[in-house]
Amino acid sequence: MPINSSQSRPFNIGDATIIVALTAIGLWGVRIIYHLYSLSNLDFFTIFFLGMPILMALTLGFLIIRLRSPRPNRRRLMRQPGFVACITIAIQNTAIFTTLTILELLHPPTRPPEEFIAFLLSHDMVTLLNGFSILTSWSLFTIAGHLSWKSNWIDRLGISLALGWIILTLVAVPR
Repeated sequence: MPINSSQSRPFNIGDATIIVALTAIGLWGVRIIYHLYSLSNLDFFTIFFLGMPILMALTLGFLIIRLRSPRPNRRRLMRQPGFVACITIAIQNTAIFTTLTILELLHPPTRPPEEFIAFLLSHDMVTLLNGFSILTSWSLFTIAGHLSWKSNWIDRLGISLALGWIILTLVAVPR
């Protein structure tokens, strides 16, 4: 059953479980990258890029939380900046990862699967495009008058993740 825009679903144990589980998956990605590339000299940029798998996992977790019942109808969902940002990232990363996986499968395997997973989780193209895609989608929705900045805890979580992607992009640009 859809809820009014003035109502907000309270944070519950199911939400906490989703966040903890997907943070664990993100940390697993950090572990793969860290051990595979034996990052003994952690500089400023490397520390930020180790956050990328966690941001990816939490972005997917946000979408799961946002789509749990009760939720606003589709029209209201598409007006929430956190949802717009996270769905933009999910669609874009799916396209990029699918393309990279197909390209990897078309050529004879030259690297072990762990190395390919680390490559996907730390690819510079993903980092550079995500922040710019969020800013572009927010700009287009704002110009069209379809973005509502009234938010609840769920949308603030999505906005926080979007800001994390934007910061990661800004750190990646001078690299």
